[in-house]
Amino acid sequence: MLTLLLFHLGTAPMQAILQQKRQVGQNLSSDLADAIANTDDPDEKARLQAEKDDVDAWQANSDKRMAQDGNQISDMQNRINVWQAAASQSNTLMNAAMGDRPGNMTSDGQIVSTTHTQPGAVNFAMGVRQALIQSRVQRNTAMAGR
Repeated sequence: MLTLLLFHLGTAPMQAILQQKRQVGQNLSSDLADAIANTDDPDEKARLQAEKDDVDAWQANSDKRMAQDGNQISDMQNRINVWQAAASQSNTLMNAAMGDRPGNMTSDGQIVSTTHTQPGAVNFAMGVRQALIQSRVQRNTAMAGR
């Protein structure tokens, strides 16, 4: 039976990109600070300081943007978690529905006994219907982000 749980969804690659963006900005600022400290030429020092100020301003704005990106990634991870929980429950319910269930006994092409007339059979059918509806509602809710 195909299971939706075979798909491994996650936000780890996006988190790694955000961390790499932070690290690049920090490394660039640090490299410029080292260059400023190691130069004796006042004109070069002023040019490097202006460049470092630009990088620091860019990094401050970048931190705000990355914080927003981080919030969106967290929201996406929450949606993925809800979707995976719904998929797991759906698979469990589907496996239960495909297990022991009411049936007919036949002889010479004629039904000689049926379990569909037992009270449990009606409850079983109602349970399968409710499980399928609930699974659909959970997935729709997860995709809507609620």
